[in-house]
Amino acid sequence: MILLLALGFGANSQELPKAVLVDELGNPDCEVLWAKLDSFMHQVQVAPESVAIVEISGKTNELFGNFYWDNMIRGYFATRNIPQERWSIRRTGLGNERVVRFWLKPADSSPPDIEVAEWTMIYPLGTKPFLFTTGDSYSVEIGVCLYVDEIALLAKALEFNTAARFNVVLIARTDREYLRRKQKTLKDLVHNYSISPRWHNKAGVFGNCW
Repeated sequence: MILLLALGFGANSQELPKAVLVDELGNPDCEVLWAKLDSFMHQVQVAPESVAIVEISGKTNELFGNFYWDNMIRGYFATRNIPQERWSIRRTGLGNERVVRFWLKPADSSPPDIEVAEWTMIYPLGTKPFLFTTGDSYSVEIGVCLYVDEIALLAKALEFNTAARFNVVLIARTDREYLRRKQKTLKDLVHNYSISPRWHNKAGVFGNCW
């Protein structure tokens, strides 16, 4: 009797369906990324109770770029008002190239086998000063590019690197414009991003009028 029950159970058991790899890409431009995400999410939304899983493989020695891509893709889901329960982002280990994979997980299916990794923005001791970011109003929002709050990423970098110092360079047309933007920049850094004035030198915020 026990043997018959075991045989019956084995005959009726079925393996769960698996998540499907829909697309894989490297570092496309803004238009391609937006189009790929739209196509991917269309497939997810027409499949009831399915979930979108975005796997991001970070690139060694491009710490800022890894978080930039992560934030850009999160910004896409926010812009499209896609419910949080319909998507997730998985960060994996660092390699020679950055790779983004789109997985569709159908209802009642097993998730993809992804080895999740913890990302940091810790720069090695002795790293020389470098340009962290540049752009208008602390962000890149050109054409169809997805919005990324780069000063928020600076705040994250300073959180990881407690001994780091930084400066801000403002390019303005007049002295009056420079002073106005300087005051706004200092206010934003302290009040909006909780960044204390850890200047690389006493000047802190520089101006270049043209």
